[in-house]
Amino acid sequence: MARAKKYTKDEVIAILVQSEGRLSPVSNQPGHTLAMHVLIADHHLTDRLIPVLGQSSTSRPIIVDPSGVIVGKAQHREIWKEINPGLNSATANADYDRIFVGDSVGKAGAFTDLQQAGLLGKFALNSPVGQAELAKLDGAENRVMIKYSVVNLHNVQGEWRMRYAEKTNDLPHMRVFTQVWMLVDKLAPDGVHIQTMFPVQ
Repeated sequence: MARAKKYTKDEVIAILVQSEGRLSPVSNQPGHTLAMHVLIADHHLTDRLIPVLGQSSTSRPIIVDPSGVIVGKAQHREIWKEINPGLNSATANADYDRIFVGDSVGKAGAFTDLQQAGLLGKFALNSPVGQAELAKLDGAENRVMIKYSVVNLHNVQGEWRMRYAEKTNDLPHMRVFTQVWMLVDKLAPDGVHIQTMFPVQ
Protein backbone atom coordinates (compact mmCIF):
# COMPACT_ATOMS: atom_id res chain seq x y z
CA MET A 1 0.00 0.00 0.00
CA ALA A 2 1.32 3.43 -0.89
CA ARG A 3 2.49 5.85 1.78
CA ALA A 4 1.43 8.75 -0.44
CA LYS A 5 -2.30 8.65 0.30
CA LYS A 6 -4.88 10.76 2.09
CA TYR A 7 -4.83 10.56 5.89
CA THR A 8 -7.56 11.35 8.42
CA LYS A 9 -6.92 13.21 11.67
CA ASP A 10 -7.52 9.99 13.65
CA GLU A 11 -5.01 8.10 11.49
CA VAL A 12 -2.39 10.79 12.11
CA ILE A 13 -3.04 10.69 15.87
CA ALA A 14 -2.67 6.89 15.77
CA ILE A 15 0.64 7.21 13.87
CA LEU A 16 1.91 9.78 16.40
CA VAL A 17 0.98 7.48 19.30
CA GLN A 18 2.56 4.43 17.64
CA SER A 19 5.71 6.40 16.74
CA GLU A 20 6.20 7.70 20.28
CA GLY A 21 9.24 6.04 21.85
CA ARG A 22 9.70 3.70 18.89
CA LEU A 23 13.25 3.74 17.55
CA SER A 24 13.49 5.39 14.17
CA PRO A 25 14.41 2.92 11.42
CA VAL A 26 16.71 5.66 10.07
CA SER A 27 18.41 7.32 13.08
CA ASN A 28 17.71 4.70 15.78
CA GLN A 29 16.51 7.56 18.03
CA PRO A 30 13.10 7.32 19.78
CA GLY A 31 10.15 9.14 18.24
CA HIS A 32 9.29 12.08 20.52
CA THR A 33 6.50 14.25 19.09
CA LEU A 34 4.13 13.70 22.02
CA ALA A 35 6.74 13.99 24.78
CA MET A 36 8.48 17.09 23.39
CA HIS A 37 5.88 18.89 21.27
CA VAL A 38 2.35 17.94 22.43
CA LEU A 39 1.98 16.53 25.96
CA ILE A 40 4.94 18.45 27.40
CA ALA A 41 3.95 20.64 30.37
CA ASP A 42 4.61 24.38 30.14
CA HIS A 43 7.31 24.31 32.82
CA HIS A 44 9.10 21.55 30.91
CA LEU A 45 9.12 23.78 27.82
CA THR A 46 11.19 26.21 29.88
CA ASP A 47 13.41 23.34 31.09
CA ARG A 48 14.35 22.62 27.46
CA LEU A 49 16.11 26.01 27.34
CA ILE A 50 18.53 25.14 30.16
CA PRO A 51 21.92 23.62 29.29
CA VAL A 52 22.80 20.59 31.39
CA LEU A 53 26.46 19.76 31.94
CA GLY A 54 27.35 16.45 30.30
CA GLN A 55 29.41 13.69 31.84
CA SER A 56 33.17 14.02 31.77
CA SER A 57 35.08 11.05 30.41
CA THR A 58 38.63 10.32 29.31
CA SER A 59 37.55 10.62 25.67
CA ARG A 60 35.71 13.92 26.27
CA PRO A 61 36.97 15.56 29.46
CA ILE A 62 35.52 18.64 31.04
CA ILE A 63 38.53 20.95 31.14
CA VAL A 64 39.04 23.20 34.17
CA ASP A 65 41.70 25.81 34.89
CA PRO A 66 44.02 25.61 37.95
CA SER A 67 41.42 27.41 40.12
CA GLY A 68 38.79 24.78 39.29
CA VAL A 69 36.70 26.95 36.94
CA ILE A 70 35.48 25.35 33.70
CA VAL A 71 37.30 27.02 30.81
CA GLY A 72 35.36 28.98 28.20
CA LYS A 73 34.52 27.70 24.74
CA ALA A 74 37.44 29.29 22.88
CA GLN A 75 40.04 28.07 25.37
CA HIS A 76 38.39 24.65 25.58
CA ARG A 77 38.50 24.37 21.79
CA GLU A 78 42.22 25.16 21.65
CA ILE A 79 43.12 22.74 24.46
CA TRP A 80 40.92 20.06 22.90
CA LYS A 81 42.69 20.54 19.55
CA GLU A 82 46.08 20.22 21.26
CA ILE A 83 45.01 16.97 22.92
CA ASN A 84 43.61 15.66 19.61
CA PRO A 85 46.05 16.47 16.78
CA GLY A 86 44.31 16.97 13.45
CA LEU A 87 40.98 17.96 15.03
CA ASN A 88 39.45 20.98 13.29
CA SER A 89 37.78 23.91 15.06
CA ALA A 90 34.28 22.99 13.89
CA THR A 91 34.50 19.51 15.43
CA ALA A 92 36.06 20.90 18.61
CA ASN A 93 33.21 23.42 18.88
CA ALA A 94 30.65 20.66 18.29
CA ASP A 95 32.25 18.56 21.04
CA TYR A 96 32.05 21.54 23.40
CA ASP A 97 28.38 22.09 22.55
CA ARG A 98 27.60 18.41 23.07
CA ILE A 99 29.25 18.42 26.52
CA PHE A 100 28.18 21.84 27.81
CA VAL A 101 24.99 22.67 25.93
CA GLY A 102 23.63 19.15 25.48
CA ASP A 103 20.03 18.99 24.32
CA SER A 104 19.14 22.55 25.28
CA VAL A 105 17.48 24.71 22.65
CA GLY A 106 17.15 28.46 22.13
CA LYS A 107 13.38 28.25 21.76
CA ALA A 108 10.78 25.56 22.36
CA GLY A 109 7.26 25.27 20.98
CA ALA A 110 4.45 22.80 21.49
CA PHE A 111 0.99 22.26 20.06
CA THR A 112 -1.90 23.18 22.34
CA ASP A 113 -3.11 19.56 22.41
CA LEU A 114 -3.19 16.24 20.55
CA GLN A 115 -6.26 17.29 18.53
CA GLN A 116 -4.43 20.32 17.10
CA ALA A 117 -1.38 18.18 16.31
CA GLY A 118 -3.51 15.51 14.62
CA LEU A 119 -5.46 18.03 12.56
CA LEU A 120 -2.39 19.91 11.36
CA GLY A 121 -0.52 16.66 10.77
CA LYS A 122 -3.39 15.58 8.53
CA PHE A 123 -3.23 18.79 6.50
CA ALA A 124 0.59 18.57 6.26
CA LEU A 125 0.56 14.96 5.01
CA ASN A 126 -2.35 15.56 2.61
CA SER A 127 -0.90 18.77 1.15
CA PRO A 128 0.75 18.70 -2.30
CA VAL A 129 4.15 19.08 -0.62
CA GLY A 130 3.34 16.32 1.87
CA GLN A 131 2.15 13.93 -0.82
CA ALA A 132 5.25 14.62 -2.94
CA GLU A 133 7.52 13.89 0.04
CA LEU A 134 5.58 10.73 0.99
CA ALA A 135 5.93 9.54 -2.63
CA LYS A 136 9.71 9.68 -2.09
CA LEU A 137 9.26 7.20 0.78
CA ASP A 138 7.40 4.94 -1.65
CA GLY A 139 10.59 5.16 -3.73
CA ALA A 140 14.22 5.07 -2.60
CA GLU A 141 14.18 7.68 0.21
CA ASN A 142 14.14 6.55 3.85
CA ARG A 143 13.48 9.93 5.50
CA VAL A 144 11.76 13.14 4.38
CA MET A 145 11.12 16.56 5.93
CA ILE A 146 7.68 18.08 5.34
CA LYS A 147 7.27 21.82 5.90
CA TYR A 148 3.65 22.94 5.76
CA SER A 149 2.42 26.54 5.94
CA VAL A 150 -0.75 27.11 8.00
CA VAL A 151 -1.06 30.78 6.97
CA ASN A 152 -3.94 30.14 4.55
CA LEU A 153 -5.52 27.38 6.64
CA HIS A 154 -8.68 28.71 8.32
CA ASN A 155 -8.89 28.38 12.09
CA VAL A 156 -12.26 29.20 13.67
CA GLN A 157 -10.44 30.48 16.76
CA GLY A 158 -8.42 32.96 14.69
CA GLU A 159 -4.67 32.61 14.30
CA TRP A 160 -2.90 29.30 14.91
CA ARG A 161 -1.23 29.47 18.32
CA MET A 162 1.28 27.27 20.12
CA ARG A 163 2.65 27.13 23.63
CA TYR A 164 6.09 28.72 23.48
CA ALA A 165 9.17 29.74 25.47
CA GLU A 166 12.54 31.17 24.44
CA LYS A 167 15.72 32.24 26.18
CA THR A 168 14.83 35.94 25.96
CA ASN A 169 11.31 35.28 27.33
CA ASP A 170 11.33 32.02 29.24
CA LEU A 171 7.84 32.32 30.72
CA PRO A 172 5.67 29.96 28.65
CA HIS A 173 3.08 31.88 26.64
CA MET A 174 0.88 31.54 23.57
CA ARG A 175 2.56 32.52 20.30
CA VAL A 176 1.29 32.61 16.72
CA PHE A 177 2.94 30.06 14.44
CA THR A 178 2.97 29.85 10.65
CA GLN A 179 4.40 26.43 9.82
CA VAL A 180 4.40 22.79 10.86
CA TRP A 181 7.59 20.78 10.37
CA MET A 182 7.45 17.00 10.28
CA LEU A 183 10.23 14.41 9.98
CA VAL A 184 8.82 11.19 8.48
CA ASP A 185 10.65 7.88 8.10
CA LYS A 186 9.85 4.88 5.93
CA LEU A 187 8.51 2.04 8.07
CA ALA A 188 8.47 -1.50 6.67
CA PRO A 189 6.52 -2.96 5.06
CA ASP A 190 4.37 0.00 3.94
CA GLY A 191 3.94 2.38 6.87
CA VAL A 192 5.36 5.66 8.12
CA HIS A 193 7.05 6.61 11.37
CA ILE A 194 6.74 10.26 12.46
CA GLN A 195 10.02 10.92 14.25
CA THR A 196 9.06 14.46 15.22
CA MET A 197 6.54 17.15 14.39
CA PHE A 198 6.41 20.66 15.79
CA PRO A 199 5.03 24.17 15.19
CA VAL A 200 7.39 26.87 13.88
CA GLN A 201 6.98 30.66 14.00
